[in-house]
Amino acid sequence: MSGGQESKAAAPAVLELVHVRKVFARRGQESLAAVEDSSFAVGAGESVGLVGESGSGKTTTAQMVLGLLAPTSGQVLVDGRDVRELGRRERRDLCRAVQAVFQDPMGSFDPRRTLGYSVCEGMRNVGESREEARRRALALFARCGLGAELFSRYPREVSGGQCQRAAIARALAMDPKLLLCDEATSALDATVQRQVVELLSGLCRERGLAMLFISHDLALVGQLCDRVLVMEKGRIVESGPVEEVLLRPRHPYTQRLLASAL
Repeated sequence: MSGGQESKAAAPAVLELVHVRKVFARRGQESLAAVEDSSFAVGAGESVGLVGESGSGKTTTAQMVLGLLAPTSGQVLVDGRDVRELGRRERRDLCRAVQAVFQDPMGSFDPRRTLGYSVCEGMRNVGESREEARRRALALFARCGLGAELFSRYPREVSGGQCQRAAIARALAMDPKLLLCDEATSALDATVQRQVVELLSGLCRERGLAMLFISHDLALVGQLCDRVLVMEKGRIVESGPVEEVLLRPRHPYTQRLLASAL
């Protein structure tokens, strides 16, 4: 399990949720509260796991962090700024500051574009020259364990693990402050999962990245994260250092999650 909680606890919050609630209206049915009074922070250089069963509110939380959903109440703060109050230009800055890696690596790429083009695209959109974007993209390919020969390949021409590494390279190309990984390893086999987790861990250390790692896999969270948040029915029912929560869980729901994982 990852360590260093004491040194990272004082890091300034890159992401902070303050009493966030998200309610969905349903025609002819009672409204659904997907997230209830959720508060937590992720500091610079800190990796925080968010775990829970399907339907617990993890993905809704991720969508609010990315600005894809607005909270019904409460605040989602990135670098101290409320996401709901950002103007158009500031929202573009948010897109650079918060980058995501999703569950389906193949589906996250345009099948008509090469991996190299997709990694360069964001850099080109913010004004980098073609030559500089290509140079940086090739360096990111190398750091993410991808050979230069894959630069001109299409997503369908590489493995799932290679495609996910390219997705990580694409996210890093924007020099984000926060990396949000939403079940980013669940579609990969166990060996590739371990390699991707090691890659993410190394990148976070090198770059001082904050990371919110959303997963149902408690073992992976234990390997990668400094702290863990346990979500049940939209509420965070337990949180703390991974060693404490995963080895000495207090809440019955956390205990059930751990028992089902054995």
